[in-house]
Amino acid sequence: MVHSHSGIHRYVVLPRILRLTWPESRARDGWIWNSFWYAALLLMATNSITNCFAHNLHGDALAQLAAMVAYYLLLVYLETRSRRVLAAMVLLVPVGFLIKQSLLIWGVWYGGFLALWGRSWKRLGVFVVATAALFGATLSVCYAIWGGPFFYWIFYEMSRHPVSPLRAFQHVLDSWAYFAAGLLGGVVVLRDRKPDGLLGAWLVWLGLIVLEAYRSGIEWMLNHLGPGCLMAGVWFVAGLASLGKGSSESLKPAQPESWVRVGAVTAAVVLMFGGMGLIRIPLRPVSDDCYGTFMTLRRSFRGSRPTGFCSTRAPGFT
Repeated sequence: MVHSHSGIHRYVVLPRILRLTWPESRARDGWIWNSFWYAALLLMATNSITNCFAHNLHGDALAQLAAMVAYYLLLVYLETRSRRVLAAMVLLVPVGFLIKQSLLIWGVWYGGFLALWGRSWKRLGVFVVATAALFGATLSVCYAIWGGPFFYWIFYEMSRHPVSPLRAFQHVLDSWAYFAAGLLGGVVVLRDRKPDGLLGAWLVWLGLIVLEAYRSGIEWMLNHLGPGCLMAGVWFVAGLASLGKGSSESLKPAQPESWVRVGAVTAAVVLMFGGMGLIRIPLRPVSDDCYGTFMTLRRSFRGSRPTGFCSTRAPGFT
């Protein structure tokens, strides 16, 4: 039972980073640790800042899942250099495009990683040619099914949305906790001598979340930042595991310094979780007077028919 339990966790992004960082560590197999990071990452995947629409907005949840699978494949290839994983990476690029157009960027991330940390120009060439051929075939099939409107809505219309750099910068400030979490987690994880490709994987996350922040300048919502923020949480939790490992080896529980460090790290994590939108205080967001006014206005419209172009009552209006 324990063996199968640990085998399941090998196929998740966070344990994969821990395997690459500390192969001898058994922390990822403990039930307390797994309960913590499962709960933390679940809250980050549905946080109220960047993923508040993940449960009901068209392809957001599926796009986030596809992005995490793409990142997982990158980490698996870093560890195994498997040809089968490389083939899966080739396949995921057009599949991701069919889920959400922005996921096509994974072809660029994969290509850059293979060029700098792939150790094989032949595999890079195979990846580029195979990905381009498969993506071209995907476009041909889509054109055969939908014709010209497919290219109009997917490429032409999408390219006409202007990006506001100031709005994108505001979104970075709104989601600052995730940027800080990913940066700090990466610094902690990579502070010792680690596999060179692990730095590349961290840079892929950094490039992804920066690009997501820029693209979020198209609109007012922050849901474009969802996948990058979840990956930032993965690096943050991996950094916490690193701190726990280092403190347990360098300090004895009886020393006062250990309690100070534990208290400081615990307070920092709680504050960081608050900044990530994972903690909600169960208080009414408006005053009693404001809520009473709202209910009075609602009662005044009860039984009346809306005016204007819509002649039917809106769903849920009473």
